[in-house]
Amino acid sequence: MDTPRIFISGLGHVGRAMLALLKEKSSPACRVAGLADSSGALLSAAGFTREELDRIAAAKATGQRLAALGAGFQDGFRADALAAIGESKPELLIELSPTDLDGGGAAGRYARAGLASGADLIFASKGALAGDWEGITAAVRRAGRRLRFSATVGGGMPVLDAGLAFAQANPIDSIEALLNGTCVYILSLMETGMDFDEALKAAQAAGMAEADPAADVDGWDAAAKLSILARVTMGCPLAVSAIERGSLRKASGEAVRSALRAGKRLRAVGRIERVPAAAGPDSARASIRLMEVDARSALARSGSENAVVFSSRYAGDLALIGKGAGPRETAAAVLRDLAILSAGTQPYS
Repeated sequence: MDTPRIFISGLGHVGRAMLALLKEKSSPACRVAGLADSSGALLSAAGFTREELDRIAAAKATGQRLAALGAGFQDGFRADALAAIGESKPELLIELSPTDLDGGGAAGRYARAGLASGADLIFASKGALAGDWEGITAAVRRAGRRLRFSATVGGGMPVLDAGLAFAQANPIDSIEALLNGTCVYILSLMETGMDFDEALKAAQAAGMAEADPAADVDGWDAAAKLSILARVTMGCPLAVSAIERGSLRKASGEAVRSALRAGKRLRAVGRIERVPAAAGPDSARASIRLMEVDARSALARSGSENAVVFSSRYAGDLALIGKGAGPRETAAAVLRDLAILSAGTQPYS
């Protein structure tokens, strides 16, 4: 797959960041044959030029929809984005739609349309995978295609690849992690004297929290990531609904600052533990809880950093720390998947 034809569904912050990174010398070669948003799709049989991609990204940044841009492109606009995927016949479909933690939403529909057209899949949206893991992965196997989704956990950090490599002949028995940058950001602000409501408003003003913050502060986002982590790096099925979730709304400013004075930090820590089975695959239990961690711990992050600590049976611990959120970081992970699939190596499925 020297220069694959790709179709990108979703042109929000991550999608626009990806279009910008595709211009960099370090990016893998590809031809963007189709782009979709909620209004439909633009197609280009020859592949969009850099100038055209810049024009589309600039228009999307101002809130325009692809439906308003169709007249300016030779191959035009299609109102039915799913049919447009089949028409463009991409070799790779890159799914960047907003996450729907109830089961995938548009992401799942785009994925199945891509598979029907013969495309391999790259996901940044965690909802389709966490909500319908068996359905999506079974569809990939039936179609004989490949699947990558490293951006779903840890943003720009190669969490899934590192964990999968670490687990070879060395089972991972537990994982502790900070997987939601919004929660780390809010708790960091609370350490400076704010209460939860003040810190949440400040995070929203800084673009670090959504207008509806429930997915982040109530643990749904982190739970979806824990579900994917358990399946990929531990080989353990784990439904999002089975994960115990604590809410950041219960954090008091006094508790946050009391922990800091004691040389600790209060953080929303996700934990997965392997539950051995006498026969068949092991299972896992998982939770997301507010807990104090030692200030010198890998989990004592600030700002919007993420951290993951894999505890293995034979080789001790492996800790990864880095930026787990941000459009550019997430887009970089998508391009990493594109480079890996273009080279013909290491699909997750």
